Amino acid sequence: MYPDIAETKGGPDAVKKRLAEVLPIVWEQIDNAFLEGLVKSMPRRVQAVIAAHGWNAKY
Repeated sequence: MYPDIAETKGGPDAVKKRLAEVLPIVWEQIDNAFLEGLVKSMPRRVQAVIAAHGWNAKY
């Protein structure tokens, strides 16, 4: 929604300020069904990490 943030002038403090302005707007745009889907997928995701012997699995 705000691809221009990457080019915000003024350094890290300006970027943080801009993010603080737009994050509440973006958060409100996330559909509840999407968030519920993420929550419901957590057991499967956790099981996949366990099956892979952690996040730092060697292939």
